Amino acid sequence: MANVPEQQNIQAADYPDDIQESIERLASPLNTFMSQANNALNQNLTFGQNFRGEVKSFSFSDTDKTKTFKYSGSGTPAHVQITKLSAIPQTAITPYWQHDGKGNVTVTLIGDLNTDGTTTVTFIVISE
Repeated sequence: MANVPEQQNIQAADYPDDIQESIERLASPLNTFMSQANNALNQNLTFGQNFRGEVKSFSFSDTDKTKTFKYSGSGTPAHVQITKLSAIPQTAITPYWQHDGKGNVTVTLIGDLNTDGTTTVTFIVISE
């Protein structure tokens, strides 16, 4: 990922004298926010540091397409998406998932892996 462009601050001195005080009151919090956002984005923060959720990986096969795991993220799971497959499946793969309200998430793959063995599937589980 490329770095975020260099931050440009709003300077009251760039505006006419009669509105510099108003510009300064507006620009000060905006410049602070932009500086913090720029610093955060340039520090290569991870998913776990920025989102309520977690990443999980499991091995699946055409005869073993359901996995249950304990969700350790904060909040309640709201989305489960496949982010990576270790092999190219024969058909589109969709995760059907359920949360039992007690911290357990069950994911079943819909579709045919047909990869002659196991396929490692990585999911992203995002909380509400």
